[in-house]
Amino acid sequence: MTQRQTLSTKLILSLKPEAKSAEISDGGCPGLRLVVFPTGRKSWIMRFRRPDGRSAKLTLGPFDDGSGIADPAIGRPMTLAIARKFAAAAVLDRLSGQDPAAAKIEAAASEASERSQKAFGALAVDFVLQHAKPRTRRWVETAHFFGFTRDLAIIPDGLADRWATKAVADVTKRDIVALLDEIRNRTVPGAKRRRKEGEISDGVSRAMFARLSTFFKWCIGRGLLERSPMEGLSRPKINPSRDRILSDEEIKRFWTACDQFGYPYGHIFKFLLISGQRLNEVGGLRRDELKGGEWHIPASRTKNRRPHFVPLTPLMNEIIASAPEDRPFVFTVSGIRPARNFGLAKSRLDQLFVAPHWTLHDLRRTAASKLASLAVNQAVTEKILNHVGQSGGLVQIYQRYDFAAERRAALELLESAIRIIIS
Repeated sequence: MTQRQTLSTKLILSLKPEAKSAEISDGGCPGLRLVVFPTGRKSWIMRFRRPDGRSAKLTLGPFDDGSGIADPAIGRPMTLAIARKFAAAAVLDRLSGQDPAAAKIEAAASEASERSQKAFGALAVDFVLQHAKPRTRRWVETAHFFGFTRDLAIIPDGLADRWATKAVADVTKRDIVALLDEIRNRTVPGAKRRRKEGEISDGVSRAMFARLSTFFKWCIGRGLLERSPMEGLSRPKINPSRDRILSDEEIKRFWTACDQFGYPYGHIFKFLLISGQRLNEVGGLRRDELKGGEWHIPASRTKNRRPHFVPLTPLMNEIIASAPEDRPFVFTVSGIRPARNFGLAKSRLDQLFVAPHWTLHDLRRTAASKLASLAVNQAVTEKILNHVGQSGGLVQIYQRYDFAAERRAALELLESAIRIIIS
């Protein structure tokens, strides 16, 4: 569908996408048209006739609202004024008997070939492989933020998919702000799970902000970028600390729901409550980490990069014994990898266990609160949770007693309290 209007930047910004792509012919420049795609993306094209009379189209580049592309060229974002300038040049070429598309397409192809080496999609893969994977523990999460699976396959509509051919130098502050707003109100691009209406997450947008900041600094360090588009942007605020714990009545209903949910996620969620450990640590529990009645978590799998051990109580052993024994991971769906789709599993559990505003991390907080209510020494609780603790300084350096017996006694006390609640 083609419309004709004298375009202005204000008018262009007000245009809303429709079910099908719409072309708007600019009354201020013959042949220049703005295409509004169903996704909301807007791009400039030039329609004309070649010297032999055949109709032709020249794609000029994406619409730029003026946020600042320093060196406009065919294929790069351009403002209305710049688009009219390129279109007018094409008209002059046509009037002089030249093919407006031929030379420009050749030049654009040459530039595109050079700039494809600096496209966001390709550089994001290099960043994950060369920086995130060898240097960070949670590199898979970084890959997901950038729109890749663990195997670095592109996630449909993920960031790498959206910006696959977008030159890293063309990413603007406005692009970043729009992305962070989307994450805050919905979720990371390409993620299957969307938040409910009105539910926001500053924490996830903050995590993306940190990763993008590191990515653009990495690009600058490699000589691929002069300045980062993150400069001058404010980091999303920190979410207020949660204090939610499950009541005894909620613990009972939670446990029943986990029984109905079954293996592996129902088992994982129970284990979180009775052990007080972190979600990724429990989800990745390996059978070779179970030694001498204890669960030994290597430093590579703990948040603070310190090795940790958890005395196994009878109920923990029951849960472990109920899992298939012929697999390297205690909790697994595929048999060869740990269970990890916790967001979807939590959504399904919510259908069985209805409770207001609760998260999986609340189970860890509930365990810590229960230990406190059972008069367990704070130092023992810190050891169970693998916290550095509040004392710091010399105490951290010289306090090497591991509280092994006290940890076991405390966890058995916690288990007894939970058994009473759920029975």
